Amino acid sequence: YGVYLKENAIHEDESLLAMWRWEVVSAQSLIQISENCLKSIRGGRNSLGKYIRSLHRLLETIKKHPQDTTKISLEEEKVAKHVREIEAERQKKIFSEQKRAAREEEKRLKEESRAKMKAEKEEKAAKLKNEREEKASKLRAEKEEKMNKLKAEKLAKDAKELKETNAKKTPKKTAGTVSVLNFFKVIPLDSNSPEQQSFKIADEKLGEKSKE
Repeated sequence: YGVYLKENAIHEDESLLAMWRWEVVSAQSLIQISENCLKSIRGGRNSLGKYIRSLHRLLETIKKHPQDTTKISLEEEKVAKHVREIEAERQKKIFSEQKRAAREEEKRLKEESRAKMKAEKEEKAAKLKNEREEKASKLRAEKEEKMNKLKAEKLAKDAKELKETNAKKTPKKTAGTVSVLNFFKVIPLDSNSPEQQSFKIADEKLGEKSKE
């Protein structure tokens, strides 16, 4: 690619007018580059080489025929043609890069949209789960409160029934259970006297019989 001097070999040309590039035998031997990309690079390099050669011919024509405007114009037109080709290739590459960037941006927006929808769905599911758990917890609390209330009412009822049953079983004091002192309405004697002791023993026996 570029200007080749006749007296030099192509792969040994070290002049400033030549372009150095390494070539490969087969495009498939390249690992990290595709064949289409390699063709594009080679095509661009070829176009640039033609542009350099046309510039070289224009300079040579100006040196040899400075007054011949026809030849100079012809070489200038060739240079301009290569410039237009290079610019068209550059614009094509820019357009391709813009399309690629647009596709990547569209892909990114879609991924963000999917991620956002997924996050909203998960958030909604978590909210619904929390609401269900709160509702179930509230129902359990109400059920426990109701059961505790029923237990308290049952305990109160049982206690009341037990009290009434005990009241019915307890015998009322009759006239026969009146103490000897009250029955005979005698004046109490000295507590240490034999008479008082006898009355007291008799009264206790009557009380025990009434309990039986």
